Amino acid sequence: MEMSLSAAARATGRSKSTLSRAIKSGRLSARRAESGGGWIVDAAELHRVYPVEATTTEAPLGEAPPASRRATQPPDEERGEASGAIALLEQALAYERAALQREREVTTDLRERLDRSEERGRAFLGQPVSAPAAAAAAAAAPAAPRSFLARLLGR
Repeated sequence: MEMSLSAAARATGRSKSTLSRAIKSGRLSARRAESGGGWIVDAAELHRVYPVEATTTEAPLGEAPPASRRATQPPDEERGEASGAIALLEQALAYERAALQREREVTTDLRERLDRSEERGRAFLGQPVSAPAAAAAAAAAPAAPRSFLARLLGR
């Protein structure tokens, strides 16, 4: 038996958007209606993914019938999947943080090496070694483009 997405949502006690997300993720299989409308879901497939919720119309004496039997928490299987996904995401985050820290350390090391190399080059050319404050001021002010020969000779 096939049913529309709305009927499937009523049968399972879930929203249409929840079922639509399950279809798009591949967890629930469905087909498009020939009229170009919504999704058509097979009842067996629907109840494989979302078991039918038992609803009763009879209530014990003195009690009102329940408004809905919809669970407020996902089934144990879904919670296990979510916990596993969270653990994987936390692992990936820890890996990315460690990689970022390594990149920062490498960048700092390379900057220090470049500064030392520039100082050695200036000392080799006989130019005075500039103080860090002078280097920072020179870096802040945009310099006019120099020719290759001028850069090579340090002019």
